[in-house]
Amino acid sequence: MQDWGVKTLFWILTFVVLVYIIFFIFVLHQVIYFSSRMNNKLKTFRIMFAEKKEILLSLYSLYQGAKIPLTSEDEDLATKVRWINPDKLKIEDISQTKNDLNAFQRKLAFIAERESYIKQSEDLQRYLLTLSDIEKSYHRVAAAYNNDLAGFTYWRTRAIYRWIFFIFRVKMKDRIV
Repeated sequence: MQDWGVKTLFWILTFVVLVYIIFFIFVLHQVIYFSSRMNNKLKTFRIMFAEKKEILLSLYSLYQGAKIPLTSEDEDLATKVRWINPDKLKIEDISQTKNDLNAFQRKLAFIAERESYIKQSEDLQRYLLTLSDIEKSYHRVAAAYNNDLAGFTYWRTRAIYRWIFFIFRVKMKDRIV
């Protein structure tokens, strides 16, 4: 009689462990899926920031070519933007990079407002239109990234597997604003 109880207990434990492992594989798949989607969004951010950087520097060159008086602060901002390397951008750097590019963009917009004759330039209008499109795209990609982050966080923090992800150093990631 005891032999039957031991075998039953063995099969029950085997079944529980098998279900645990199968569900872990599913959870791991979900974590990898959302992580890869977030990495694809990072590539999109890199492309957008590279494009925005080039447009802002072209706009700055347009101002220099039009002999608009520029201050040393303007040159410092331009230098800071030149040193931005979108190819090496990490998720942690997105917020700072966005702030640097936006500060330079605001400065260039202020200069355009101050120098009314440059506002008539077709190049300026095209640059501003492109910058507006990039800003809209940024918000769409950031929202998609944050959505994927919610899925990643949900699956990463499942109580019965949290310790495994902790051991393998699957880290939490930050939201993008």
